[in-house]
Amino acid sequence: MKKIRNIFLSALLVLSLAGCTAEVSKPQTSQTASETVTSQSETTTETTTTVSVTETEAVTEETKSLVEEYGYVEGTLMGMTIEQKIGQILLAHFPDENAKEIMEQYQPAGFTFYAYDFKNYTPEDMKKVIEQMQDAAEIPAFMAVDEEGGNVVRVSKWPQYRLSPFSSQLSLAKSGEELIISETEEKAQLLASLGLNLNLAPVADITDDHYSYIYDRTFGKDAETTGEYVSLIVNTMNENNMGSCLKHFPGYGANDDTHMDIVVDDRSADSFENKDFIPFRMGIEAGVPAIMFSHTTVNAFDSELPASISPAVHDILRTELGFEGVIITDAMAMDGVADYLSRESHYVLAVLAGNDLICTPDIETAYNDILAAVNDGTIDEESINEKVRRVLEMKVKLGIAG
Repeated sequence: MKKIRNIFLSALLVLSLAGCTAEVSKPQTSQTASETVTSQSETTTETTTTVSVTETEAVTEETKSLVEEYGYVEGTLMGMTIEQKIGQILLAHFPDENAKEIMEQYQPAGFTFYAYDFKNYTPEDMKKVIEQMQDAAEIPAFMAVDEEGGNVVRVSKWPQYRLSPFSSQLSLAKSGEELIISETEEKAQLLASLGLNLNLAPVADITDDHYSYIYDRTFGKDAETTGEYVSLIVNTMNENNMGSCLKHFPGYGANDDTHMDIVVDDRSADSFENKDFIPFRMGIEAGVPAIMFSHTTVNAFDSELPASISPAVHDILRTELGFEGVIITDAMAMDGVADYLSRESHYVLAVLAGNDLICTPDIETAYNDILAAVNDGTIDEESINEKVRRVLEMKVKLGIAG
């Protein structure tokens, strides 16, 4: 039944543009924004999770002592149970209801928010919602959005947050570096004012095909120029203590939409080395804290698995490009990985491949699958430790925790 449920979610959640998780329409309710804020914090319905997170608080006196002795990252990691560690490698879709309870139960690394989550809220009420989520988090959480600009905006889509949506990367590239910097600064400040701390942007993909799926989200420039603009955004976001994330490694190219289908890329390894990798290398040099993987299957690197669950492609990012930060999957409900549900848990495959954060709309299944794989020895706990360490280090660098 679990696999059937996941396949159903895959079909449902690929209906629109997405970054970490696909965006779908939610049913309208008669609640006002203020009533919703209250209901998120007071709802106490029963859960159906088959494996419960330990009731022991993460920040015990023992943990505090470990932090004092070994520093925040190592001390916190040493004081965590395996259940708490698994929570810290999940970046969950902000739930329709019972968000506070879900945060308390699973203690995920954070939530991702989408346009419908902001639609009926004032900025003040949205800030309260996010504060409630942080209050429920034992370890300060990522509060993430895909605020790329242009077609992919979650906050500035609505006039109560900004009179007009932020410009697309394509438009910014035509205006030059000064506007790229100023809009990035404004974007970081707006997101931070709401309590958001991670923007799943910029897009580092390049393509010459104006009719391709990804083109309107790119800068529309060559690899070197794209890399320069990517670096500007990363530097500006770092200066404003806003997390950034390059996407979609190893490079989307002119391929079809992985939200809607399995996509195979037949380009040569040299074409990636000499073109697609360049913006990612420059973003890494600028200090980007996270990189998101695509679901394209790149035959030159791994003809069997999509990049997002391919150990070989992850090894390229770690060894050839020297990236030491957090690796994030694209939405694990997208059709680009749906075919692999029949083999084994795609969440387990994502962990084994080398991802540090798993983007999921189904936190229950992800959590239980990964915990079962640790318990049966499929996943080594030390590999979970490495992932949690990177996540905690990123939170410290961004001033989220520590």
